[in-house]
Amino acid sequence: QQRRPPAEDGTPKHALSVRRRIAATVVASDLIARLGSGCTIKFVPLFFLQRCKLKPITVNAVSALGPLGAASLALFVQKLSKRTGRVQITWLTKVIG
Repeated sequence: QQRRPPAEDGTPKHALSVRRRIAATVVASDLIARLGSGCTIKFVPLFFLQRCKLKPITVNAVSALGPLGAASLALFVQKLSKRTGRVQITWLTKVIG
């Protein structure tokens, strides 16, 4: 089997194709997860109202604080990834959910 010549930066071409496949897999899994959650996210307030017996003001507070919490965590994880590494943090956030 012939060896492929390295890329301009010295990285073997095989490593570049593996990186592309990993990136494509992550994008595909994120897309599937987001499409699935988009189908159910409309019913979350109904769940809180009917099953958890929360008041409408509480449901609205949860709905407002959710995106703010997600944005705060995204900034925190971004700073953490600069210290620890993007791959490790991406893996950790995927595991946590």
